[in-house]
Amino acid sequence: MSRLDIKTPDRAQMMVDQLYHDMERRIAASPPGLCPVDLALNFLNLCHAQTCGKCVPCRVGLGQLSILLGDVLEGRAKPRHMEFIEETARSIAGTAACAIGRHAAKLVLDGVQDPGNVGTILRTANAFGATVILLPGCADLYNPKTLRSAMGAHFRDVQWRCTLDETASLLQQANIPLYATALRADTEDLRSADLSNAAVVIGSEGRGVSPPVLERCEKTLKIPMSPHCESLNAAVAAAVVLWEGYRG
Repeated sequence: MSRLDIKTPDRAQMMVDQLYHDMERRIAASPPGLCPVDLALNFLNLCHAQTCGKCVPCRVGLGQLSILLGDVLEGRAKPRHMEFIEETARSIAGTAACAIGRHAAKLVLDGVQDPGNVGTILRTANAFGATVILLPGCADLYNPKTLRSAMGAHFRDVQWRCTLDETASLLQQANIPLYATALRADTEDLRSADLSNAAVVIGSEGRGVSPPVLERCEKTLKIPMSPHCESLNAAVAAAVVLWEGYRG
């Protein structure tokens, strides 16, 4: 899983801050009348050179930004150039793989095998700006039914496919606790849990959260419901968790 080699959000932010301060020093030392677009392009190229190169938004997006700014600098800009620059910058900030710690909610899918459920979860996660990690045993991301149910979420977000060990390592590096929707001695009502910076496991439709995954979770959560209802569909449970995390 190559994306695990990417710097954690804290380290990535420190690097960006360092580059930004370096640009400030260059501006202070530059002669009057220096073109701000030229400075921005130089800063962007410096950032591009510092990326890990493993994540498409940074590798491709930063290159696209360089081209757009170069067009502005050379007088080739078209009316929608600034709009394209803004859209590209927002896309990079929202979908770069090293930004996994920036979102308010994360979902980990454990053995969710129905492609319709996986696609629906991806679509819902996209609506709430959440990151989704798929453990082995989940439905294929590119199953036609998954693609159809996701309604384009594949092209707007980065989906992660990791082993349990990789997931635990990644979340630990980003200081994100792992919870599970399951019943255990430490089970807490979902409404009282702090999901502002947590990852929540959604288990399979038939078996729920698997024991190996449950062992890695710091606590378990339950969705309050009518006593005569045993459980919720995986996609519906994910939507409830995402909404609770989104509304804070």
